[in-house]
Formats: sequence, C-alpha cells, structure tokens
Amino acid sequence: MVRPKYYAHSAESAPRDRWHPLAKHLEDTAARAAVFLTPVGVAEFGYAAGLLHDLGKYTPQFQKRLDGGRRVDHATAGAKESVASYGEILGKMLAFCIAGHHAGLANGVNGDRISALADRLGKQIPQLDPVWQEEITLPDLSNPPLKPRDIDGAAFCASFFTRMVFSALVDADYLDTEAHYTALAGTRKARGQHPDLRELSGRLDVYLETLAENAEPSDLNRLRQEVLLHAGARQRLLRVCSP
Repeated sequence: MVRPKYYAHSAESAPRDRWHPLAKHLEDTAARAAVFLTPVGVAEFGYAAGLLHDLGKYTPQFQKRLDGGRRVDHATAGAKESVASYGEILGKMLAFCIAGHHAGLANGVNGDRISALADRLGKQIPQLDPVWQEEITLPDLSNPPLKPRDIDGAAFCASFFTRMVFSALVDADYLDTEAHYTALAGTRKARGQHPDLRELSGRLDVYLETLAENAEPSDLNRLRQEVLLHAGARQRLLRVCSP
C-alpha cells in the first residue's frame, strides 16, 4: 500500500514534488523554536510545540485545502494531542500556544473574538492519519524551571512561560515557511543586517542628550532629566554587574 504524502504548504507556480513536506516543516519549525528557547533552558518545549503546531494537516480535508478546497482548522488537532500526550498542566500550556499560533492566545474559557481553549479542545475535528506517529516523535517533557515566590507568582510564571513558548513557536513557524517559499522562488531574505544592541544603545544616548540640551527649562523637563539620569545610572550599574 502506497503511503499518502502530506504537505504543509502548496505553491501555484510549482509542481507538487516541490511543495513543502509536512514532516519536514514540523521538524524544522521544532528545531527553530528549540533554538529560541535554549538560552532559558526549555528547548524541549519549543521542540514539542513545533512538532504539534500543524498536526491537523495530516488529514485528507486539509490536503484538499491545498488544492483550493475550503478552509480547515489545522491547529486544534495539535492542541488536543498536546493535552493527550503531556497532561492537563504541561499539555495545556502547549495547547494554548498551538491552538493560537495563527489567531493569537485565547482565554481558557469564555472566549469572545477568539474561541476559548476549552471550546477548541471540545471541538469535533477530522481524524488524523496515524502515519503522523511514524513521521514525528514527540520529546519527553519535565516541569519547566519556574520558581514562583507564592501562589499568585505561580500563576504569573505559568502565564509568562506560556507566552514565551508561544512567541518562539510563532516566529519559528513564520521563518520556516518564509525559508521554504524564498528557496522556491530562488531568493533570500536579508536577515541579521541590523545594528547590534551596543550600537543602538549609543545612538539612543546621543539622541537623549540632544533632547536634553534643547529642552525648554521647566519643572516638567527638569523632572524628565532626573528620571533620565537615574535610568542611565542604573543602566551603567547593570553593565558593570553583567557577566
């Protein structure tokens, strides 16, 4: 039996064999998201989110969409699988990111403009082709290294962590899709041409000094100058104390 081929993205000007293979898109997006989250020690969460974000494309219905068919919800399947694989806590953290990777982060319940996660998880969706389990392997996850001071801090930490993973996933998905289409067109996006933070900081210092020199003498501008000097002193202290 011939295994069906699944694609993440099509292209009107290219033959089907140059479309974006789904397994490759999931793996490459996962790798990009993992790199973004490596500095904070939670690369595996980015990797898992990347693997699951387009899981709903493993359906005949979505593949027909690539040929001009009607729109299909392709994000809910990954959110559901995240909860099934990783449980009610870690799984739901990832599910928020996966379900919202196009529409944006939703509320847990009582959705308005964006369907709430609870509604998405209870939604009837097309059945996935089990072949996805042969093409991608989900990583093991352990609790993220969050250190809240109290119960209120725990909620904030979980929320902030979820937003961090969401940001990594959205950027990784966009960049991988962009890389595919630019390669298909034989072009390349200019990346990494911007000044570094040290140069930008110097430009900001010059700009603020010019503002201060040309400011009219007033109580408000004197207060602004005090705030600026205080902020500058703290910034210099941070530079000295940074490793």
